[in-house]
Amino acid sequence: NRYELDAVSGKIPIYIMAFDGHSSLGNSALMKLCGITDDYKESEGEIVERDENGVPNGIFKEGAISNKILRFCPNLYPDDSTAKQSIRECLTELSRLGYTTEHTILGLWPSMLGRARLYQEMAAEHCLPMRLNLCYCDEYENGMNVVSGFGNEWVRLGAVKFFIDGAMSERTAYLSEEYKDQPDWKGCIVWEPEEFEKRVTKAYMLGNDVCIHIIGDAALDIVLDVVEKIARPEYTNSFELIHCAVTRPDQIERMKKLPVIVHKQPIFIKAPATLDGEKRIGELNRYYHSIRSFMDAGITVTGGTDGPLSDMSAMMAIETAVTRVSFDNKTTVNPQECISIYKAVEMFTKNAAYAGHEQDIKGTLNVGKLADMIVLDRNIFDTPKNEIHNIRVEKTYLGGEAQY
Repeated sequence: NRYELDAVSGKIPIYIMAFDGHSSLGNSALMKLCGITDDYKESEGEIVERDENGVPNGIFKEGAISNKILRFCPNLYPDDSTAKQSIRECLTELSRLGYTTEHTILGLWPSMLGRARLYQEMAAEHCLPMRLNLCYCDEYENGMNVVSGFGNEWVRLGAVKFFIDGAMSERTAYLSEEYKDQPDWKGCIVWEPEEFEKRVTKAYMLGNDVCIHIIGDAALDIVLDVVEKIARPEYTNSFELIHCAVTRPDQIERMKKLPVIVHKQPIFIKAPATLDGEKRIGELNRYYHSIRSFMDAGITVTGGTDGPLSDMSAMMAIETAVTRVSFDNKTTVNPQECISIYKAVEMFTKNAAYAGHEQDIKGTLNVGKLADMIVLDRNIFDTPKNEIHNIRVEKTYLGGEAQY
């Protein structure tokens, strides 16, 4: 808590973010800098934990981080050259893992599109080892009024990203039922529904794709209400629903009729929390991280990793989608949601390209496409399900040229 960090420094603001960004820790100097006083009143979506005397203890969750703290954080990199080197190292590692396009979030820092210029410069310098769809958080007014699709086959502007609720790890995911291990608590939302609808409507009507972080089923209800209200059949932009960790059958029925894509991260099934899911969320656990149910309903489902928050190996993610074996390597989480290897590969190739409106140039091997492809050390479709994670990428090609 703040008092333990105060023992490290009472003068220098200290800020520590949890691995998933949904909670953080700060000392008293940070709190003073950010205006979090002893009598601080939270806004909607902010959680400021307090000690036994009702005084903020330095632990913050959800909106309290983005609204009060991040704007005071210094840049991660001292200059552009350092930032470019870091970008290059990260993308080179992803190329080694077999990725040719990354859908990445430009956000969580004060200048939301500030680093887009660096990617453009690197593309012009021919030193980008993969293509990029740059998504960004709508935490600012987009003065230039550019919309999704702006750019070229190397660097393009992707969807506008919103958050509607928190995370299961922090019990800030917004559920329709109380947490079984925390009675009288259903989680929280980041925005009031009216403000959320206003922001999403603005982004969508401008022509943007809209992607929304959703964990709990009650949060999904709010999102589907908005999509049903504002979706236009003549529009080609889509709604991308990220995570959908708890999705009831009645919600899938609603989604079938809407222009939605579901972005899943199979690797989440490996999280230790899945081993005691029923103890945490009770009966809702039967709907935890569905995949097959979406596919059976005809909904496009993509595969991602949410990296670097989790293992970024696509092979491990594909294996997990197929087996749904959890952290202990023996428990199968909701086995009715297992899918075939072919369907799992589609999530990371064909379906991912469709989500970026790039199905005409990538996602499958066809004449006239970009020739972004990888070579594996064995046939993935003949590999035993529990050995897929051992498959290695031997070569990664971008536009027919070897990158790795």
